[in-house]
Amino acid sequence: MQTIPISNVKITRRQRKELDSEEVEALADSIERWGLLHPVTLRRKDNGLIAGFRRIQAHLALGRSEIEFRYHDELTDIEVKELELEENIRRVNLTWQEEAQAIAEIHSLKQEIDPEWTTSKTAEFVGKSTGTVSTAVSITREAERDPSVWEAKGVVAAKNKVDRKRKIEARKIRAASVPETGPSAEIKTGDAAELILAEPDEEFDAVVTNFPFGVDLEFKSGERPYEDDETYITDLVMGMVPEIYRVLKDDSWAIMFFDIRKMTYNTFMAQTYDHRDKVSRRGMGLKRWCEEAGFSYVSMLPFIWVKPNKRQGLIGNADRGMVVAYEAGIFAAKGDPTLNVSGRQNIFVYDTLTTGERDFSVEMPPDLCDELVRMVCYQGDKILDPFAGSGAIGSAALRRDCNFVGFEIDPERAELGNLKLRETRNE
Repeated sequence: MQTIPISNVKITRRQRKELDSEEVEALADSIERWGLLHPVTLRRKDNGLIAGFRRIQAHLALGRSEIEFRYHDELTDIEVKELELEENIRRVNLTWQEEAQAIAEIHSLKQEIDPEWTTSKTAEFVGKSTGTVSTAVSITREAERDPSVWEAKGVVAAKNKVDRKRKIEARKIRAASVPETGPSAEIKTGDAAELILAEPDEEFDAVVTNFPFGVDLEFKSGERPYEDDETYITDLVMGMVPEIYRVLKDDSWAIMFFDIRKMTYNTFMAQTYDHRDKVSRRGMGLKRWCEEAGFSYVSMLPFIWVKPNKRQGLIGNADRGMVVAYEAGIFAAKGDPTLNVSGRQNIFVYDTLTTGERDFSVEMPPDLCDELVRMVCYQGDKILDPFAGSGAIGSAALRRDCNFVGFEIDPERAELGNLKLRETRNE
């Protein structure tokens, strides 16, 4: 392979963009260990750089003054196509869908030439991380079967959708191999506010649920895991509380997580409360709504789930705020029940699930769900979770030998949750 002094390569101002120093260092380490896998590409007439600025920077970091190259007119048709795609990836206004498709197409072309080609080699070629390449390839392949993948708001949201589909497919295979035994458990697909109306009075021995918080939840990727507009969610929860009370048996408990800012009210608010003013009613909070619905006891202060491993999740100015590492909830009693434990502190310390451990982005850990269920339920009881997600409370109910009904508006999460329930039932 021919070489050229780097000082003789003509690099345009457009190509002299700022690079991530860690990426350049990682590429330099790879080149020092394995050699340059992809020579830079030049124009024959003036040695102008067509592709390979990052590789040149890695050579300079290694103290090398020359670099291997090929002229553009020496490339095959497939290699020219690769370079066109590589140049497309550099466009500033490239959408995440266009970038993912370009990376996947480059990877596919490379594998046509070399069946042993890897994602790490593609990553070096396009100047992206191996994880970025793997994600792009995975998303693009799934989109061939289900084009709706491209409708996601970002690459992370699309990856989550693909991962969820794969989990469903894997769980279907496992679930098909085991018989259904034990207590009944089902997650029904639909709007909780509508589904609960079909449930009979005094049907359930406990309700354990984690309401949407109404905080306009949106991840850095742009993904919104569910409808979380504050006014909509506040009205939804206000309407759900009386129905939760109705479907509970006498002498039973409801455990409800909610945004701590919408949880309690003070004496002044209670004195100025106007039943005709819906805005004021919204401001009264979950504790007041429970009292209005008929609950005989509502915990004076919220209980707190502390998450020691939480490292992300800021509210407000990132330079002044702190990571929100807790959630809050209340215990509400219908009739005169007692908890199955006494004297417990109102702090629950449990790590959140990692990305690889959870099926749903806001899924509660099994140990926490198990403890909450044990506190309010006995073997054979029937538990309701109107916002079931992918079934964490349902799995805890089954481990307690309790029956379970859940509601979930997202069909994919409901399907995944039902498969998880079946697995739990047969563990």
